[in-house]
Amino acid sequence: MKSAFAIRLAGALLVAFLVGSCGGGGGGGGGGDDSDAPSIPDLSTDDYFKALERLGQRADEEIADAETVGEYLEVISVYTDDVAAINVPADVEREHEDFADAAAQVVEEVEDIAAEDEDLTLEDLADDEPPGLTAAKEDADAACRVLQEIADDEEADVDLDCGEEGGAEETPDESATPDESETPGETETPGFETPEGDDDGPSSDVPNDDIGDAIQIDSIPFDDELDTSGATADSGDPESACGTAGAATVWYSVELDDSLGVVISTAGSDFDTVVAVFEEAGGDLAEITCDDDGGEGATSQVLADLEAGTTYLIGVTGYEDASGLLVIELSEVSGNDLLGSATEITSLPFTDSINVSGFTTGADDPSASCAPGQNSQSAWYVYTASAAGNVAVSTVGSDYDTVLTVYAGIPEDASKIACNDDPLEGGSQATLSFTAAAGMTYYIEVAEYGSPSETGSLVLTVQ
Repeated sequence: MKSAFAIRLAGALLVAFLVGSCGGGGGGGGGGDDSDAPSIPDLSTDDYFKALERLGQRADEEIADAETVGEYLEVISVYTDDVAAINVPADVEREHEDFADAAAQVVEEVEDIAAEDEDLTLEDLADDEPPGLTAAKEDADAACRVLQEIADDEEADVDLDCGEEGGAEETPDESATPDESETPGETETPGFETPEGDDDGPSSDVPNDDIGDAIQIDSIPFDDELDTSGATADSGDPESACGTAGAATVWYSVELDDSLGVVISTAGSDFDTVVAVFEEAGGDLAEITCDDDGGEGATSQVLADLEAGTTYLIGVTGYEDASGLLVIELSEVSGNDLLGSATEITSLPFTDSINVSGFTTGADDPSASCAPGQNSQSAWYVYTASAAGNVAVSTVGSDYDTVLTVYAGIPEDASKIACNDDPLEGGSQATLSFTAAAGMTYYIEVAEYGSPSETGSLVLTVQ
């Protein structure tokens, strides 16, 4: 009898190989028009097989939590979307398509079962598996073995965890010993494993201790709680400018269908955290931002612009190798927190009143020249002058200490044309004016003076 564990793992390899269905040449299991699908640079055959192996291992952990057919089907669907961006090398395109077609049939069989009873437990399904699902799995196993043979010929050091040839034709013998009544052929393929055969766990007690086992973030918002006490240091981990060399790190991976500004926070963690974000390009990792104590207390908070179709790896390290309960949350940037989402001022006079308590300090937020180092919780506005003339900007009415900076064109040191942090009548708000040129675009940055605060109501007037 197949166990619930066996059924849960069925999606691991199935989903891993569906990556080509929306990428560079695979078929079935997701299909659709490639024109809007995110893409990454073409993979070499070796990298392709390593990517599939890694995705299969990652999927194992997620699918193992499914209890019902509905949950199992939902996980498969999510992973199908997540891996759709990987391109398939031309020399394995046909074989990949064969597997994708067979895998798609498995998905269809599970969909039919879920349509009748999505709350059916996986253990009950294992006791009475429909012949159509069994046959679809066998076809997927056969196509998997073809890909494994190609990987072996290419000397790719991977194990795609395929089943033994012909094994699925056997039937369990109810009178046999547990070893003899294994699922057909004692296969190793996900979907046919027994609990006793699951020895491919992570190298430590922390599931995402290794960068290759990064927890996949499928959508934003996302949150997770994790005990990092068992995490280990890996000499192969990339180093961060915030100082994480030689420290134990846990990893998360995210790739989005749409570009998005994201806030990464470890608020609620009980140890001193350091967060670093790396962009994956051509097999290399480049750090795009990091933070040590930008959040509450000794926790971290960092803002990152994530581009669609690009894979990012998020590493969370304990300062001076600290560990404990990690609480991590990813959320969409609020309003005009990001330069890229600056509020447009279409006409003058203009007034805006917003709460900036959830705003963050972005990696691209420049500091004010009139208050060096001050760029906390920046809010952004953009104004294109329809005619030449004097423009006055004020934060009077705000309930926190503000710093105003105006940039002509893209915000950078060379484009700063006005800055003010002087208190008005003993207060802590700022005001400035500048002469606008017709047709010129100006960016207005309102930052908080001092450390990030818990609250803050901004009132901005431009006239």
